[in-house]
Amino acid sequence: MRSIMISTMDAVVDIDRPVDEVYRRWTDFDDLPDLLPSVERVERVDDDVTHWDARVGGLRRSFYATTVEEIPNQQISWTSDAGRQHNGIVMFTRLTSDRTRLELRLAWVPESFLERTGARLGIARQIAERDLARFTQRVEDAPAIEPPVPW
Repeated sequence: MRSIMISTMDAVVDIDRPVDEVYRRWTDFDDLPDLLPSVERVERVDDDVTHWDARVGGLRRSFYATTVEEIPNQQISWTSDAGRQHNGIVMFTRLTSDRTRLELRLAWVPESFLERTGARLGIARQIAERDLARFTQRVEDAPAIEPPVPW
């Protein structure tokens, strides 16, 4: 019987923006491909389901993800429904009034020899760190987003 390899990865960045702004940027799926180099497209299917097209380490992947839990300005967790088998969580931690820690955690099942080798070498973590560095740069360089006005 063949054992299943489960890979995990954590990546963390601190962003010089308020937590509500970082959260809104992350959840703006129209702009996410400009902020995360590995993400090619995200489409909201319904309130809890999104379809993702991504390119990771030269491999193109498509998958559906269902949001398991979303706590605004704190965390979003998801699991894949079809396509790539994985789950993850992104957490937003307020460090100061204008500084936020974003932590991304993923767990997945590498399917090919190339994916298993890359997982052992930490390639996914390196790609995630690169993506989060780009996200940080783009968010910090963009004009600040004003918080929504309450009704």
